Amino acid sequence: MAAVDTGVETLDSAGSDEGDDGVRRRDFINIAAVSFAGAGAVATVFPLVNQMNPSADVLALASVEVDISAIETGQSIKTSWRKQPVFIRNLTAA
Repeated sequence: MAAVDTGVETLDSAGSDEGDDGVRRRDFINIAAVSFAGAGAVATVFPLVNQMNPSADVLALASVEVDISAIETGQSIKTSWRKQPVFIRNLTAA
C-alpha cells in the first residue's frame, strides 16, 4: 500500500528543537537584550564619568610658559604659577 500524505505535521517532528544545533529564537532574544542593556549602561555611565573631567578654566590655569633659553649655566629664576613661586635652575655639569 502507498503512504498517504495528509499535510499535517505532528508536534514531535515540527516543534521539537532539543536536538537542533542552530541558533534558536530564544538565544537571539537573550543576545539582543544583553546588548541593549549594555548600551543603556554605557549611555548612563558616560555622562557621570565625563563630568569628572576638569573644566576649561581649570585647564587654562594648568600650564605656564617660561623661556628657559635665556638662563645661563648655574643661574636660577623665579616665576609664579597659580600664585605660587616656582624656581627654575640650570645646573652645572658638576
